[in-house]
Amino acid sequence: MNLKKIINKEYEDIESKDTKELVIQKEEKSITDLIHLWDEFSHFVNNQTVSFDLEEGHKFLSAEIREKNIEYSSNCVTQMSLLVPTQKYGEKISGEYFKRIIAGIFLSTLINVDYDRKTYKSTTEKLEKNKETYQLITKSADFPIDYLGFKNYAEIEIIGNVGDCLGYRMREGTITLKGNADYDVCKNMEGGIIAIEGFCVDIGRNWSGGKLFIQGKECVNRYLPNHSE
Repeated sequence: MNLKKIINKEYEDIESKDTKELVIQKEEKSITDLIHLWDEFSHFVNNQTVSFDLEEGHKFLSAEIREKNIEYSSNCVTQMSLLVPTQKYGEKISGEYFKRIIAGIFLSTLINVDYDRKTYKSTTEKLEKNKETYQLITKSADFPIDYLGFKNYAEIEIIGNVGDCLGYRMREGTITLKGNADYDVCKNMEGGIIAIEGFCVDIGRNWSGGKLFIQGKECVNRYLPNHSE
């Protein structure tokens, strides 16, 4: 996958050649830093002596990003969604099913940290929320990604299918899925909206808040809508 070509295409509308080159250089550095972060996360995960804890993984990544001051844009998150679910990067994680979970936690944490950094308090202490939309592209993934939208607050658009536990422990924001989902959609969801344009296999347990729409129909009382009506 030619990252430079992808980055160039993303910023082809910038008229100034010098400005465009500076932006592209910064983006390339960010992607390199995020690939190194994936390597470190893979090492952290593979060294776990017991089953992987989602919260611990999220905390590890968040701390690494902040301590090393890794800067990246929402476009970098999109590019990582093209890289992480490939055999080249997925093979760094031990276990076929395990890498599905790790990929989802990695991408979700990138979004969560960037969302937090772009949400700020003004001088009047009024909370200004980040209204940026994060786009994830999974349609060419070599394996399904689980747990996308873990602890989500942001606006996310996913192009392609996903694995299990979409929106797990989601709190706010919106996830729009332009594809299909597997098991346990909305599991432990606390708030926000998930809109699935395709289908999902089933709905997860302990869904306490938020709304789920499948093909435009709301899931009432936590049941999948009847599309024959």
